[in-house]
Amino acid sequence: MEERKVITKTDDSDFSHKREFAQRMSFAKFQELLQRNVNKSFTKTFTTYTKELLRTYITSPNSNQDNLREISRFLCRYSMLYKKLLMYYPSMPLYYYNLTQENDFSKTINGNKALKDYQTVLKNFKSFNLPKDSFNQMYMALRDGFSVFELYDSEEEGKVFMPLDVQYCRIYGKTIDGEWIVYFDAAYFDKGDNSYYVQGIDGDTSGCWSDQHVQGYNDYKSKGRDFEWYRLDPNTTFCLTTCPDDEFYAPLPYYLPLFELILDNIDLQELINNRNALENYVLLVSKIPMVDGSDQLDDFSLSLELVQQMQSLINSVVPELIGTVYSPMEIEKIEFPRSNTTSSNDELAQSASNIFTNAGASQLVISGGTSTNSVGLKHALQNDMSTCWVFVDKIQSWYNHYLKSCVSEGYTFMIHKITWYNQDEYQSAMKDAATVGGSALDYLTSLMGNPYDAYCKLMFENAIGIKNLMIPLRTSYTQSGSSNTGGAPTKNDDDLSPEGVASRDGGKNAGTKANE
Repeated sequence: MEERKVITKTDDSDFSHKREFAQRMSFAKFQELLQRNVNKSFTKTFTTYTKELLRTYITSPNSNQDNLREISRFLCRYSMLYKKLLMYYPSMPLYYYNLTQENDFSKTINGNKALKDYQTVLKNFKSFNLPKDSFNQMYMALRDGFSVFELYDSEEEGKVFMPLDVQYCRIYGKTIDGEWIVYFDAAYFDKGDNSYYVQGIDGDTSGCWSDQHVQGYNDYKSKGRDFEWYRLDPNTTFCLTTCPDDEFYAPLPYYLPLFELILDNIDLQELINNRNALENYVLLVSKIPMVDGSDQLDDFSLSLELVQQMQSLINSVVPELIGTVYSPMEIEKIEFPRSNTTSSNDELAQSASNIFTNAGASQLVISGGTSTNSVGLKHALQNDMSTCWVFVDKIQSWYNHYLKSCVSEGYTFMIHKITWYNQDEYQSAMKDAATVGGSALDYLTSLMGNPYDAYCKLMFENAIGIKNLMIPLRTSYTQSGSSNTGGAPTKNDDDLSPEGVASRDGGKNAGTKANE
């Protein structure tokens, strides 16, 4: 009997490292790149999660990865505090970058050729939207534990990163230059209308996802479950993890240790809201009168039908927080005394503070804390930036991989360590370095965002001589007096203060411009 060969992974030989560009697409195809068919209705229900359910999932995190990610997404929708936490690190960097050409120090550089090659590389990178893409990649990685994006490249319209559902992605290792190798589950296309992405819609179009998905799905359908998982091209697949490398097999949401505290905060807010609503509640009691002198049981002076009709009229006009009741007996006053609202607010503030204390992020920056210590805030921001740059360095690493594998060797990509919080300080340091002979391009890109824009502005302004047209206004700050001795023009006696008159009369300014 012939032995059956079981194949669990696609052949690695098709992924040798070659210098080749990412997949090209026509603009018509580019427009078809949709996450779902807009002609189809889309509904999704969400589970309300509790601390007990969370604890159950955490006891077996590997088998509950998807459930834990759903809790993270639930908190995104339900807790603004959690959403702000997720946005904090991704929104911190400005994502300004520079590209440096690598050269042999022992050889003379051909300036014209080097500039032409450099321009080609800069124009290629200019088609990336680095701030937007990097924000989305880091945000989704913090929310889900890792994020996977596929790069679609149109020479005419630029580059677009399309997010892939991490529920159907698995990390299996690293490439030779340290980037993650990701496999995708072809069973994804059997869910709902997802087959449209690789087979087209009702025969009117062709599949708009890349050929690797079309081929992977066709192999899965024709060859069986042994081919369910297929490898994605590392040159067009971006993968960012927020976990240590030894946990790549089960990347969990970055803020998972805070989930119980955040759920506590949500519960506390609801408890305070319910208590405030109860404190505003009023109960109106309508007493049914009895017949005077009667010794008969239930001898009311009004019929119950009339009482009920009147009660119905009252119920139709009272506000929502006022209750009504009718009774033949005396009822003590019912009231709900107001609690100490200051104490409630303190409890809520302490709950939020506990979240930030455990997160290691600055509460003052994210949600407005009470501390006004500028020195402490500065060091807190430096600490937050060091954490943020762990993820930024991973993004930078992928772009260097893409640069060498798909564009050109001999260049290095660098993201400036500049954020919204240290912008002035960083730019000043780059200016000081350029002043003493350092890189002028580092300084310019820290101001303009990228080297292509910097070069274009400099060359254009020099070509049209715009700097020759920039003549400053003639003021006392830009012109001197009639002599060449320096200093500001001499003031009239009428313009001098009493102290100035005394100084002039006393000859204290002798030998200076002010004495003329």
